Amino acid sequence: MGRDATKAPPLGLLLDPAARVALHQQIGEQIRSAILERRLAPGTYLPSSRLLAQ
Repeated sequence: MGRDATKAPPLGLLLDPAARVALHQQIGEQIRSAILERRLAPGTYLPSSRLLAQ
């Protein structure tokens, strides 16, 4: 059975398609920052790539 999407926290990602940094790098950096700043706890479910793409 798949992970329950309702367990995934809202990430509030701010992406800039016009930036020189690729979108996947922007996403990775923001998730990394959230982990380092303890806004995402160990074991926290993340949204699927399909949900992030929306």
